[in-house]
Amino acid sequence: MFSIGDCLRLCKLGFEAGEPLKLPNDWLDYKSLHPRAITSQPTKDLTNTVRQNQNQIRDASSQIIKNQRLSTHEEQISTFRSNFENDMSVNIQLEHENKILQDRCNSLEENIRTHRSSYENALSVNAQLQYENNELQSKLNAFYVTGSQSMAKSGTSENTNDKYSNTRLADRFEGNVKNVWLDLCDRLHDTFPELDRLKALSNIIKTVSTKCMEKADADIQIITSSYTVDKKEMNNFLDLRRRCGQTESKIKDVVEEIADLVWKYENVETIVKTNSANQTIVLVRRFIKDMIEVCWLMSISQPPLVLNFDVEGIVYTPDVKQKFTEYSTEDVIDSDCEPGTIILVVWPSVEHRDKSGFLKKGEVIVVPRCDVDVTN
Repeated sequence: MFSIGDCLRLCKLGFEAGEPLKLPNDWLDYKSLHPRAITSQPTKDLTNTVRQNQNQIRDASSQIIKNQRLSTHEEQISTFRSNFENDMSVNIQLEHENKILQDRCNSLEENIRTHRSSYENALSVNAQLQYENNELQSKLNAFYVTGSQSMAKSGTSENTNDKYSNTRLADRFEGNVKNVWLDLCDRLHDTFPELDRLKALSNIIKTVSTKCMEKADADIQIITSSYTVDKKEMNNFLDLRRRCGQTESKIKDVVEEIADLVWKYENVETIVKTNSANQTIVLVRRFIKDMIEVCWLMSISQPPLVLNFDVEGIVYTPDVKQKFTEYSTEDVIDSDCEPGTIILVVWPSVEHRDKSGFLKKGEVIVVPRCDVDVTN
């Protein structure tokens, strides 16, 4: 326990040293003090002052916090106001554009209504025109059918609107079929002597023509063999044969039947064995097929047509010249026949079967005459 003197000495030493006074909590024993020494705590006024200062500090802190919050709120409000003004500007622009689009949509809707009305009117008119066209087409078809039947039954004229009319069949034989024949001749040029090649192809044409006529006649003989028919009935039978024979299924059956027979023919086998290239075989098959089709349609036509080979072995006279032209060969013709004699029908003429006329000329090889000077 320290005395008052000790405390004073310690205070003096602390002041001289410049250090704060540090004393233990029990440094002073109030009982040892003079009766008039300090016997109470700080006064009440001092306590009130401290409390006022604390309250002022607390109030100041609270005000600072409020000011900070107010500043933050003002910044947020400013940001919200700026965003709001931007949104309002965008909304105004969008409303303007929306009005423009709405006006355009209204205009387009009006145009659509106008065009729809025009389209519906056009459909109505088109339907009416289609109906009238169908009516006219039906009448025209009926007229063609009646005319074709009348012409076919009379046997004196033909319906040129028919794709299987004699004129068109003759053009087909002279055009498409002959083009295939020329291609086949070129294909066989290097493997067959010219005369052998022409004879082989001529015999194929003759065989096909004969087979088609025999089959067409057999169809009629099945009916007429039972009883005698007059001319009118015969024309009816021939017209029925023609119409049935021109169907795709009948043509296909005839082509398959006769092609199987012709393919085994000696001249065909010789061609295929001599030139067995795939292109050659395809070309031969096409030639036979096209030839059968046109010969069959000629055989059942009304009046029927035939391919004329009957001039072989006769002299090339002016009368023959009307139906046949002379074929110019590449090789020299060596024959025992008399000069001027037709030794081969290279391409037959197309004629009426009753010899009443011809539609297309043929081509023949004629033995050169002796009066022709071949030395110059």
